[in-house]
Amino acid sequence: MASGPDARGELRQLSREATVAISGPRGTAHGVWGSGFLVAPGWVLTAAHVLFDREGRPRGTGDLGVVIAGGLVAGRAAYCLPHPAGPVPFWEERYGTRPDLALVHLLSDPLPDHPCIWLGDRPEPLFDDTAIFGCQDGPAGAVELMEMKCELTAQQGPLLTLSSGPGVAKGMSGGPLIDMERGELVGVVKSRHSTGTGVLANHFSALRELSPAHLLPGGEDLGPEPYAELMRRHDRWHADRQQPSGPARTTWADVQKRLPIHAGRWTPVDRTKALGLLAALPGPQTPDIVGRTVARALDIPERSWQPRLVGWRDGHGVLYGYPDPYRELLVFLRYLMMAAQEVRCGGERPTAEVEHRLERLERWVLARGEDLAPEHRADLARLGPVAEPFAAVPPAARTSSAGTEGESGPPTVLVEFEPLAYGHRGDLFNWAIRLGYGEGRWRQVAADHEPYGLGFDEAVEQVRGVLGRALEGADAAGGSPARLEVAVPDERLGTAAHLWEDTMGPPGAAVPRAVGSGREVVVRDVGRRGDPDPQWQDRWQRLVKARRLRGLRLPPVGARTTPGEVRAAPYNAVPVLCGAVDQGVGRDSASVALDSGFPVALWRVDGHPDLSCGSRCDGFHSRMSSLLDAPEWRHEHSSVRDLPERLRRLRAAVEDDDDGARYLGSLVLLYDDPGNPLPQLFGPSVHFPLLS
Repeated sequence: MASGPDARGELRQLSREATVAISGPRGTAHGVWGSGFLVAPGWVLTAAHVLFDREGRPRGTGDLGVVIAGGLVAGRAAYCLPHPAGPVPFWEERYGTRPDLALVHLLSDPLPDHPCIWLGDRPEPLFDDTAIFGCQDGPAGAVELMEMKCELTAQQGPLLTLSSGPGVAKGMSGGPLIDMERGELVGVVKSRHSTGTGVLANHFSALRELSPAHLLPGGEDLGPEPYAELMRRHDRWHADRQQPSGPARTTWADVQKRLPIHAGRWTPVDRTKALGLLAALPGPQTPDIVGRTVARALDIPERSWQPRLVGWRDGHGVLYGYPDPYRELLVFLRYLMMAAQEVRCGGERPTAEVEHRLERLERWVLARGEDLAPEHRADLARLGPVAEPFAAVPPAARTSSAGTEGESGPPTVLVEFEPLAYGHRGDLFNWAIRLGYGEGRWRQVAADHEPYGLGFDEAVEQVRGVLGRALEGADAAGGSPARLEVAVPDERLGTAAHLWEDTMGPPGAAVPRAVGSGREVVVRDVGRRGDPDPQWQDRWQRLVKARRLRGLRLPPVGARTTPGEVRAAPYNAVPVLCGAVDQGVGRDSASVALDSGFPVALWRVDGHPDLSCGSRCDGFHSRMSSLLDAPEWRHEHSSVRDLPERLRRLRAAVEDDDDGARYLGSLVLLYDDPGNPLPQLFGPSVHFPLLS
């Protein structure tokens, strides 16, 4: 069996074999227009602007030239998304957040078995290690294949921003963007930065918008559901190559299963087989059925999905981010059985041929489920041919996420607000959302794509619009509510993220629930990126060992905070501020505490701006002492690590109590664990002119 590096080399070779050059009908004698790649027998996917000019007019007359493995094959533009004659000018569509995709149909088969790229089915880009492939003009009219390593830095809708090294050549538009960790296509190259060191791409899921309205005059017609038909042809092609009777050559699944990231229970070979079986079934009667089937398989409430789920393949792709590793195989197999159940029971009685295909899928699912526990195998059997339509699926027991000291626990959702260096007074920001798995392991799942940044309030509104989905996915993966961490610069440390509306709360609730009543919510100092300094680490290690925590009142009554007294505070001290942390003496005190390495602190959202402490402040500090050192918290295993959960429990317990809700609602917890450092800063967003 090949090692990881060998598999990556084979992956690069498979990607290069499927990458093509697109030009005029006479080939590349007059230059390469752009790139593309083979996705199904006789079909090439590329960027729309490779084929049409800024006015929506074809770049050439007649058929196209497609260079595959050095040979020239005639092709014809079949579909364009957006349609060049649509209601919105084609040029404006290209620069917006809409797709820039086109399909070319080959007029003859270039090879007995020409290669096809594996199209990923995941709805979200979750990659750090990618490469783009494409073509450029070579010497004497030849085509030169290019490839370049790149990394995702931001996303806006279907548009992906990637950083890359120098040398992104004109002509690579339309080429494939490959996730080198998973071995699958995730996007289509769109444009580059004028310096040649950045790339913009369309996420492949944008192709789900393809409809008969995008068919071009004279183009090959894929029928009333062109996207679903193209995916059926793609999946059946790959499934056929995986059969023992298939061609004796390395397949995409063969390579993928040797990549380190695919060491889980649901393997690339499983996926290829499953999608091939699904491709042989009738599609869902409506897209809503796919979302309902996904919800049943995951045992979660029904919800809407973006990008939209069109066919069974799309529902399969949603499952990756939700099950924990111990239930992954079960969830995928449940989904397949439920999809078969929908086909069998959701409409007209299946024909004999469809029934035969359903039985093939169900037999394979039950055979693959032999690795499951007996009770889970019984669950799958109950979803078989004798099951009632839409039978309720028994909730699966969640794996406990409680861990001992040193374990990573359930996933964390991190929201970062990074101030732009060129922002006026630091009031412009980029944001990103990441999933965290402890010890500084983070994976980005969403980010803005604003080259000149956003005002802080606008950035918060964008985050709140997509945060619910990230939290829901993390909750399902960890088996319990994930912690929400919000990293902000020091002038925004008073951000009351715990009061953000919980978009996952009960629908139709009279009063929206605050997110902090149902999960741990903390803020972090975005300035503490990189390796923790020794002072910060030392204070954290001492604080973790402390069995009793003491509040350190800042500033002292009637005086300003001095660095000396803060640095001399005992090892179990937690700074508590009643003054506003975004102005005046409160901000000075917070800065002194951060500079002194304190990893944990408490302050008020509505703190006063000066030194005028009164009885209200005395009451606040008394309550904080109880929070930090109440008798019920004193036990053998007590630790500062429990503090976020203590605060969550108190907020949940007094949700309907006016007095308790008032002081707990105003409370912000700074919690910076140097053992789980913030990720490195993502690259800046830039403007991207076209490649070709």
